[in-house]
Amino acid sequence: MRTAHVLTTRSDAPLCFIPELLPDECLYSFLQRIWSLNAFTLPRQFMLLLFGCDSHIPVLDLPTGLDALQRTLGERSPFKSADDLIDRATLYPYHRPFLSVSRDTRLVHLFRGTGGQGVKTLLGRVANGFGAQVIARYCVLCNTSTAKQYGCTYWQRSHQLPGVVYCTVHGIQLEVFSGLSCLSHRQQLQQSPWSSTFEPTYIARESHNYQLALMSVALLKANLYISDVSALNLVYISKILSLGFKKAHGKIDFPALTDALREYYNQFQGFEHRERLLSSSNHPLFWLYSTLRRPERSSHPICHLLLIRFLFGSIEKFLGTFNPSKNNMADRWRTQENDTLPRRTIVVPRHPRRDTTFSNQTEFGQATSERLESTSSAVAASRQTIEMTNPGHCHRVPEVIRLAIVTDLCAGLAIAEISKKHSVSISVAYRIRAHTPGLKQLHADHKIESERITHRQHWLALCKKLPAKGVTMIRATAPGAYAWLRRNDQQWLKDVCSTLPRALTSPRNSKVDWAKRDQSLAEQAQQFVRNERTRINRSRISATLILRHLNREAMVRANRERLPTLNNTLIELSESIEQFQKFRIDLAIDKLRRLGLLRSRWRIQRLAGLKNWTPSLSAYAISRGIDMS
Repeated sequence: MRTAHVLTTRSDAPLCFIPELLPDECLYSFLQRIWSLNAFTLPRQFMLLLFGCDSHIPVLDLPTGLDALQRTLGERSPFKSADDLIDRATLYPYHRPFLSVSRDTRLVHLFRGTGGQGVKTLLGRVANGFGAQVIARYCVLCNTSTAKQYGCTYWQRSHQLPGVVYCTVHGIQLEVFSGLSCLSHRQQLQQSPWSSTFEPTYIARESHNYQLALMSVALLKANLYISDVSALNLVYISKILSLGFKKAHGKIDFPALTDALREYYNQFQGFEHRERLLSSSNHPLFWLYSTLRRPERSSHPICHLLLIRFLFGSIEKFLGTFNPSKNNMADRWRTQENDTLPRRTIVVPRHPRRDTTFSNQTEFGQATSERLESTSSAVAASRQTIEMTNPGHCHRVPEVIRLAIVTDLCAGLAIAEISKKHSVSISVAYRIRAHTPGLKQLHADHKIESERITHRQHWLALCKKLPAKGVTMIRATAPGAYAWLRRNDQQWLKDVCSTLPRALTSPRNSKVDWAKRDQSLAEQAQQFVRNERTRINRSRISATLILRHLNREAMVRANRERLPTLNNTLIELSESIEQFQKFRIDLAIDKLRRLGLLRSRWRIQRLAGLKNWTPSLSAYAISRGIDMS
């Protein structure tokens, strides 16, 4: 839910009636029922009343502005607090179990505030490739039963979960409502549709698609809050290793694990995000590496759910691994103030201490760094500082090599070069520099002086090579050298540049004939569209595509009011999504006619590459003589 600006004035129109929240109802549907029951007609006025902002955009999945909404509803609100609203009427409980505490705090702040920019970016839904936009789905049988029981249909949270395409109650495929994405007024609240005639598509209850839907709904309703998400990685890894997916040295055998997952899920046949799950070709199931090796990243809940089903079978069995009697993990129920839904908080312990005799200080340092959540280099540095020893063989740098490293550091050589020269690790060179008094500053000074000499020589060589070009041209030839000298040797650079001649520049015409430019750009746009429409394999002709072809997008957007002819031309020539879909349908019909195949709907939809088949497209296909039976 996005807001552009907040107004200080509020509408005086009262809310005569506030209904109760229906089972599994999302906030969008709750607001739609308030709209209908109170007979509002102006969406902007309604948003101003509820949120104090007339540009508020309601969404199905992750709404914002919840503090303002809760204040407006007051004592008649079905929610005890904004946190209770987040738990009961949004999809955030589906994402929260796999987020860090700091990220959870930032997201809740965004939900409760008036600005919703960056919510899905912070969740990771923009970067993880599963799609950030919610697809409005509904179950016809669910809407039929709710209409009989409550007198209306409404949008249910469990139907809007990512990757869920089947109703977990009736086992039929969910219908897609494309009306929300086609609204010209995005503040207009739409009721969930209901149809008395339809042909349901049932699915086997044991199928992976249905099981994923069950686990997604169970995760949403469990309302989990895990105190240490990164430590869940230990639960995954321990279970994977116990199943035998490990190499000789005890690490995870990823090739075997990915092969087993692909076989278990039958190459993810029928999954909505099949291509994303199988990618990439070089590293199949790359999301698995990211989930296990980088637990601090926000992996999509679908990744976690697929892994949990493969390892544990269900959400209930997965939560059973947090039994204190089995894993020394504390389960408790945390009920926040004014909350009605308890959040199950799982406190995950750190890596247990191992009573092991270590053969050398390397193993000892690695084990200590795991327990202290630090790095092996930091542990080694601390050990040297306090002169800690451990029985067994200790790896120490010979005194001759240490003195040679100190000499090279004094000479200003780079750490990587020193490491390669003396066949030691970079960490050893850094530790020697850190524990030798005054060596770090001396090394830094020598490094800066060496870079100063290099950049000066480079700049003087360019000045000698291009004496008549001026500072601007020389700077364009070597921007890196100029930037370094400007930051670290400014006076020398100024003295050298003062001796260079100034480059002659041609006078510029400060006046622009906007009428002439407007007419010229409009003609270029028309010519481009005429050429583009003759191509078969083309993309949708949009205003952005036209401006990018003209290479004037930034200039046009900054001077829109000075180019009326071009603006009118862009509006006339731009192709809507539905028009482009009809163009694709025409291409599919022509291809089927050439091949002599039956022009049925499914063939046309597949050839046209259309995911959603709307009623308007059906009417257009019928007008072209397509058999829709």
